[in-house]
Parts: sequence; structure tokens; C-alpha cells
Amino acid sequence: MKVAIVAFTLFSLAFQVLAETRAREDHLDDLSPGSKRLKTGNHNNVLVAGQPINFARCDIRQQKKVKEVAKRVTERIKHANKYLETSPLNKKRYHEWFGEFSETRYSTVQSHFRWMERQAPSVTYDCDSCTTVLRLSTSPPLAYKTENGNVKTINLCPGFWKLPIYGFSSSPSPSQSQIIIGLISMFKTMKGTKEFPGTNIREQAKRLAKASPDKAVLNAVNHAIFAETD
Repeated sequence: MKVAIVAFTLFSLAFQVLAETRAREDHLDDLSPGSKRLKTGNHNNVLVAGQPINFARCDIRQQKKVKEVAKRVTERIKHANKYLETSPLNKKRYHEWFGEFSETRYSTVQSHFRWMERQAPSVTYDCDSCTTVLRLSTSPPLAYKTENGNVKTINLCPGFWKLPIYGFSSSPSPSQSQIIIGLISMFKTMKGTKEFPGTNIREQAKRLAKASPDKAVLNAVNHAIFAETD
């Protein structure tokens, strides 16, 4: 089965690979007394802000961290949608990350965030499959997404866990929530956003908004930073 793997490495080089992968069987690893390495199969889920969150091969510590960042992601996407309820014609935040206002571009951004709010709860977080990408790359991503039909998965790599959960647009490095928001925006079921070359850091994304608003409203990094901005 071919599964497209798209890496989102916000603030570092991004790359795309196409790998032949085989769906893993759901499993629950053996848990010895006192062990902290309980890993869950694909059907494990808990509630976050009243919505289920799905885990695959995440230990208890990782589940706790994912729950925190998933809550943050939900809050920031809702915050962005609240902001976009009224026309951002003269609003600095919109202009900074999406450029000169037009009704068409505004409608595009608004539709993206509305879709993201609906779809975020259905994402599965995989804490183990990143080893596939690590074997293929000398520059491993922080996280990447995979899609198999209606199954949307965000795969979390070792570098992801070293980042802060929260992060605003002025942060010198990405946050976990920025990365997740960017990846959610890229799922193809919404004709998703993408990463334009040379636009994956804050200042580059800001320049893109000024120079090419049509591209900015389709760029994942612009969406991620916009969502984290107050």
C-alpha cells in the first residue's frame, strides 16, 4: 500500500518522501510490573475538551503530552475562527500573515480554519512510526503526516518532544502546537495547504504574505503562526 508521507519541519528544512508502508496491526505491548512503557494500539482514545483523541503506539508519558498539545491546538484553532468571524479588512494580524485583503483570499483562509476545527478531533497521533522516516533521511523531521483514505495520522518524531508545547509568533523556534496546526492544515481531504520553498520560518512567512498573498493563504506555516498569534 502506498502512503504519502509529508514532513512538516517548521523552522528547518522540509522534505517529502514517498514510502511503501504496510499498515501495522493494532497491538498492546506487554506491560511488566512497574514498567512505564505501556504502548497503545490504534483504537485507544481519551477525551480532550469533550472530544476524543486517538493514539497509536504512545506510552503513558507521551499520551499525557499529546493531550496537552491537542488541547492547545483546539483552543488556538477556535480562537482563529472567532477572529475570522468578522472581516479582517483593516486588522493587523490578518495582514501580517496573509497579506493584502481580498474577499477571495479571506474566504480561503476562513474555510481552512473552519475545516481544521471540524477535523482536528479525528486525527490519530502516532508516537512510534517515525522510525521509518528516520531510516530514510539524514535530516529527520520534527513530525510528519500520513493519509490512508479517511484515516489522518500525525507521526511524532524524537525532536518533537524537545519543543515547548506553547509558542507565539515571536518565538525563535517552533512549538509543538504550531507544528500540529500546520500539519492539520495540510491534509489533502480539504485540498490542504503546503509548504512553499524558502517560507518555513517566521520572517520568511511574513515576507511571503507581503510579496505574494495568494501563496500565503495556501502556506501551512502562515496558518500555524497566525493561529498562535493574539
